[in-house]
Amino acid sequence: MDGFSRALYQAAQAVGAELGRSLSLDCRPLMGGKPHVATAALPNPGYRPRQAAVEESRQEVAATPEDLDYWLEKASGRTGADDPGWYFSGRRRLNASVVPFLKGPPGVLLVTGITASGKSAILGRAVALSDATFGTSALFAAAVGHCPPHTVPDEGAVTTAVTAHNREPLGLLTVIAKKLGAAADPSGRDQLSRWQSGLRRFLSSPGPMVTIVVDALDDATDPAAVVHQVLEPLAGHLCGPEPSAPPVRCGVRLVVAVRSSDGADGPVPDGGGSGGSGGGRELLGRLRDAFPGAAVLRTDDEDLGTDVEGYVRALLDGEANWAGYDLAEVARTVAGAVGRVVLSFAGDAGAAAVEIDLTQCRAGGT
Repeated sequence: MDGFSRALYQAAQAVGAELGRSLSLDCRPLMGGKPHVATAALPNPGYRPRQAAVEESRQEVAATPEDLDYWLEKASGRTGADDPGWYFSGRRRLNASVVPFLKGPPGVLLVTGITASGKSAILGRAVALSDATFGTSALFAAAVGHCPPHTVPDEGAVTTAVTAHNREPLGLLTVIAKKLGAAADPSGRDQLSRWQSGLRRFLSSPGPMVTIVVDALDDATDPAAVVHQVLEPLAGHLCGPEPSAPPVRCGVRLVVAVRSSDGADGPVPDGGGSGGSGGGRELLGRLRDAFPGAAVLRTDDEDLGTDVEGYVRALLDGEANWAGYDLAEVARTVAGAVGRVVLSFAGDAGAAAVEIDLTQCRAGGT
């Protein structure tokens, strides 16, 4: 960037000389960033980095501080200092189901359900709570301390977490490899094979087990290709070493969130994303074919109604406008009306659905 700044200044001087003008002051830009690092863009002097709640390797999937602050406010459901809020304490069965997998042997966990049933919320919570920075943060430590213990993963249980949203296979593979610390193998025939080989070499070298979380698989540009080119190659690392073998980094836990139908909303095409190839076959089936021993955790099962009630009650507790209402009855009414579309954490669609039905509850005198 220093070179660019000098060239820009020299060009301005040359133009000024042609026009018979001179620069009245040194207009070279003030560089407050890292001028020794190459960049394809001009720096924005007004940019301020967003505060992070977790370490960089988990930031793509973990909830943001802004999201979490909402759930630490009394109006969002905290009834006292010892109440961690719905985000930390709700959906106990699902959250408790994730923890044993993150403590267990190598394998695959598929978190699936219909749209807005809370897949990303379940992963985001687990990723955040596994992060050492998050657990010791002055902002969130108290809430974490009051979480049901059986729903809290071990520190470091998630090695890296990424989202597939709008990513092509090579891009997703590259970011996973880089976050793990792997390097491309220069002997590969193309970029994809170089990163595949590099990740394979990394996972075969001595070291501890790794846990990779991939959210929003169905939002990739080509989800089927992601399964084939990024996820399936990990299958050879989904088993631990033989007892007599030397310790190797052969163990991989893979957690994937993918949308699927429940028979009521039609199939999810495996092309998905914004430019996939389609084909009409559900991605969940493709994943189960690729990983026959995978565990499946549905976020839209029979417990969803109870979870919706808890979510609505948490939103209304402490709200002055709802003082005097039977909140338990209101929550039951909303849960029955909006059904299975409100549990994406802090999602606009879910909030809108709740607002609509709460308005109806008021109108009906509930």
